[in-house]
This record gives sequence, structure tokens and C-alpha cells, in this order.
Amino acid sequence: LGDKSKMDLKVGEDLRGLLSVSLREHQCDAILLSGGLDTDILVEDTYAVGTKNPMAVKYGITVSVGDDSTSTDLQYAKQIASKLPEMEHIILHYRSIEEMAQEEAALKLCIEHLHSFEPMEIRNSLPIALGLLKARDLGCKIVATGDGADELFAGYKYMQAMSEEALEAYSHHLTKIMRFSAVVLGRALGLTVVQPFLHPQIVSFSVGLPMSLKVGTDPEGNQCGKLILRESYPGIVSQWRRKDPIEVGSGSFHLTKHYEAAEPHWREERRELSNANLEIRDAEHWAYYKIFRESFEREVKPQPGEHTCISCGYLLPHVNENYCPTCGKFPARQVA
Repeated sequence: LGDKSKMDLKVGEDLRGLLSVSLREHQCDAILLSGGLDTDILVEDTYAVGTKNPMAVKYGITVSVGDDSTSTDLQYAKQIASKLPEMEHIILHYRSIEEMAQEEAALKLCIEHLHSFEPMEIRNSLPIALGLLKARDLGCKIVATGDGADELFAGYKYMQAMSEEALEAYSHHLTKIMRFSAVVLGRALGLTVVQPFLHPQIVSFSVGLPMSLKVGTDPEGNQCGKLILRESYPGIVSQWRRKDPIEVGSGSFHLTKHYEAAEPHWREERRELSNANLEIRDAEHWAYYKIFRESFEREVKPQPGEHTCISCGYLLPHVNENYCPTCGKFPARQVA
């Protein structure tokens, strides 16, 4: 092996060691098994050959809509679970997007506790909420997720397009602001959500890695992120699986079209609001807003304050934040 290959191998060994330490700090009942690289790695370490199960995972929970053409997670999750007879694979399979949209309790859970009616936030959080609700019903207390790996190891396309200097600065920034809906939703359900990739030692380790260990190419020559993770776990089912957002992997992105048909008069209804500043982009946005308004028992009205959104009037999460997580407005600040 050349010097670079030896260095990469050593970095991979160090990373696996840190992740094993993180996993052994928690005794989890279940894992939200999307079938992506991150959850595949967690399961791989959990059931490592010749070692005692460090997380004591009883259930792998997968949420999907329709068939493989509408939900990419299920095919991978099934393959992963088939290798692990010790873990019971729980599949929440919705035959249609209409069936998923009827899960009103889960939708309300997301909108109320995330304090948001932003469509992308809700579409990506709904499968998580459904998985956590199932975990609670199964009697679970602690649930693991793969949160953080994309943020720490350049899993997103836009991060892979950055210069090395920009990626390093952005990675530092992300460690200070990143947030994940699973923690909030789990707390609301009385569950503890653990995120092994967000162990402080792994966060520090990832920030110091060069871009060449985060971004590379797969065997077919396509650019990919999380390179060091992929190369550190050769042969696992999802080693070279492309990155799919939760809404794509689960199929919940079809909610957008569902609400186009379910809310044909949303524009007329929107015009009756007294808050002329509130921007509603489409039928899905309107549908979630109605649940939000009902949950908080009032119409969203602008509130005075330096750090409030110019559309919905709610407080922005950070002094320098220009995106409103409540309504999705960007830029959310008044331009001077």
C-alpha cells in the first residue's frame, strides 16, 4: 500500500473505532431503518460478527409508500434486515400516498412540535414521526437514527460542489446550527432518540478531515459524498447507494401532488386571511398551515420584533438566521 492508502486505511479504522464507542454508550430498542448508508452502517456495527450486540436492537422500522418506483428505501431495508435474523423488521407500508395522508395524528405531531408548516420539513419528518409512533406502540424507550452523517461527511450534493476551504468553513458552521426533527418528535412521544454519528468525538474527527476523504467517486465514476464512511464499511448492502432525501426514500414526496387534488380551492381560501404578508406557495403548504392554525388556535399574524419572519411573523431561531423554519420563507428578514 502507498502512503496515502495507508493513511486512508488508518483514518477508516479510527472512524470505525469511534463509532463503535458511540454505539456502545447506548442500549437501543429500535432503529429507524431507512436502508441508506448511515443506518446500514449502524446495523453493521450493531451486529458485528463475533461481538456482543452493543445496542440490543430488537426492531428495525421502515416506512414506505407504494412500490419500488415510488419508495427506494424499502428494497434496501429488506436486504439489510434479511442478513440480521436477530432483528425483527417492522415495515409500515402504505399502499398509496392517500393512505399516508390520512395519518392525521402523525401530521399534527410534526406540525405542532416542530412548530412548522413548511412542506419540505413536514414531508421529511412525517416518515420519522410514523416510525417513532410505531416504536412507542412496540414498547420501545430508546430509538437510534442515522442523523448527522450527511452533514458531517458531505453527503449533500451542494456540499460536494464547494471548494475545500468553503466546505471546511461550512462544516464548522453546520456543527453549530444543525437540528433534527427526530429528537423533538421523540421527546414529544416520551422516547429517547440517540444519534451515534453526533458523538462529540465523531463530530470533532469529521471537521478535521480533508475534502478528499469526504468527496470522491463510486465504482461507476459518479461523484459521491461520505467517501470515508463508504470505504470503511466495504461490502455492506448500501455501501454505494446514492443519497436520497427521506421524502424520496420513503415516497412521502408524493404528498405534494396529493394535496393539489385534495385542496382545489386553496387560493380562494387563502385570500380570506387578514395577514396579507403570509406567503402560501401551494396547496400542500395551505393544508399544513390549516393544521398549524388550528393547533395554535389563532391565525398567524405578524409580530413586532427585530428577529421575526417578514412572512409569518414568528421568531427566527438565530440572530443571523435568514430562513424561517416555521413557514419556509427565504430570505426571511426585511432587506434594509
